Amino acid sequence: MRHTILTWALCAFISAPTLAQTSLEGHFVAPRVPLHLELDKSGFLIAMHQWLMARAVVQSDLTVVPGGRATAMFEAEKVDGLYPSWISAKYKVNALYTAPFMQVDHFIYSKPGAAAFSKLADLKGRRLGLIQHYQLQLDFAAQEDLFITYARNSQTLMTLLLSGRVDAVILSDIEVNALQKAMQIEALSVDPSAVLLTKHLGYVLHDNAKGRALHERINAAIVEAQNTGALSAYLNNAVQGFK
Repeated sequence: MRHTILTWALCAFISAPTLAQTSLEGHFVAPRVPLHLELDKSGFLIAMHQWLMARAVVQSDLTVVPGGRATAMFEAEKVDGLYPSWISAKYKVNALYTAPFMQVDHFIYSKPGAAAFSKLADLKGRRLGLIQHYQLQLDFAAQEDLFITYARNSQTLMTLLLSGRVDAVILSDIEVNALQKAMQIEALSVDPSAVLLTKHLGYVLHDNAKGRALHERINAAIVEAQNTGALSAYLNNAVQGFK
């Protein structure tokens, strides 16, 4: 499994918040990500949010809901921010994106022992499983004879693949490693050299006075954690259980 911390280019040095700073209050919504961010607020992405908020000196209230509802709540301005968000996903509001705290690589996976696929063109005439509301920015419409089936989450998608209802799925290596361990299944077939898509996770906040204040504080905490190596060390420890 691979995960990479990005270095965010800054025009000037940004120092991390200190405990002497007044705490800000932020209301966030998160899409449920099975095994990593659950409705009961378990999972390493929950712990990571809490870790980052402590470094940013932000008192956070986090609500976890299904993916589509999370986006709707953010766009309706019922919360201050959405976590985690792909950078830079498109929203129907003016938004600010933090520096990314995590890079996620996506691959095409097929059943254990089946042929591995390296690119979308290899899926001609086949059935591809995707997670609903999962923004991939890939041109599926340009692929000839590609049949797409949507699932609510990665667990359901894995079930569709193992049952033969789809021939392949697109997921991140982190998700697949976690699912293989949790569901006790054999290793899926994949071309490890064929990264289909790389996406970056961060926070997205509203471009208003409160959002700008939260953005400055959270962004500074992420950059400081990157520069000191604390972020890399934290992630290395957090994902040990998914290797």
